[in-house]
Amino acid sequence: MLNWEKKGKIFDPVLIDPKYTHSQVPFGIQFNEVLRVYFTSRPPKSKDGTYISHIYYVDLDIYNLSRIVNLKKEPLLDLGNFGSFDEFGTMPCSIIKCNNEFWLYYVGWSRMVSVPYNCANGLAMSNDGEFFTKYSNGPIMSQSPENPYIVGCPRVYVFHNKLYMWYLGGTGWTFDNNKAESLYHIKLAISEDGISWKTINQNVISSVYKDECQTCVTVFSYNLLYHMYFTYRHTVNFRNSERGYRIGYAFSEDLVNWKRDDEKGGITLSENGWDSEMISYPSVLKINNEIIMLYCGNSFGRHGFGYAILKK
Repeated sequence: MLNWEKKGKIFDPVLIDPKYTHSQVPFGIQFNEVLRVYFTSRPPKSKDGTYISHIYYVDLDIYNLSRIVNLKKEPLLDLGNFGSFDEFGTMPCSIIKCNNEFWLYYVGWSRMVSVPYNCANGLAMSNDGEFFTKYSNGPIMSQSPENPYIVGCPRVYVFHNKLYMWYLGGTGWTFDNNKAESLYHIKLAISEDGISWKTINQNVISSVYKDECQTCVTVFSYNLLYHMYFTYRHTVNFRNSERGYRIGYAFSEDLVNWKRDDEKGGITLSENGWDSEMISYPSVLKINNEIIMLYCGNSFGRHGFGYAILKK
């Protein structure tokens, strides 16, 4: 069993702007003596009740992660053109070092008529981790015969000289009180170059709920096993503490076949405070010989993100 020591919330989106909410899907990479955490945030909703998400980053002192060194208050990526897959929002999901560049895998959002949205996976590149240029105006992974519905949350890691992408694959839509809700599971794709991906057409993780929704995978190697943390929730009526997001856990010997055992994951809701109703969007990385997990709390990260340290 793994055990995590929570260290508290370290970032709140009001630091970007007092009217901003959410700092979702935090993903960090070390730059010298700072941990740069990429995340998505939202300005106030428009009159029609919709919002457009943008990508930002915050630099944290690696010796004191609660100390902010720098905050990027302007969006890192422009929205797409009319009709494009990322016209109405972008969300960073992972970043890797590839060919002496930083490759940012992100989700682009578009709006629909019969359901609220569609999404697909895009790629942007940077020499310095600050100014990014899109690889293309279109996504690198989107709807296909294997994934006929939404595609999102590309978490990319390098193992054994190959790139593994665990991503959200939509399985359909359902309606609850006339509100459309998406159904999705974690799937896997493998690549040699980080651009062309071979999908493995099967669900990676078993479910504990009927029509369970799963997303936002983080994978790391520790004590001769591969460990996976992910986010899961009920399909409908999930915007509350009883049925909202939790962090699940699984382990594997080969990165393809996973055994789920949430109780051995060692992290759950706090008794009170910012992460007492919901925990989600985990991202595990190593800093100063410590393994840490960035994650979001109540209301899908509405009030920020924090971190925990793996107890040895």
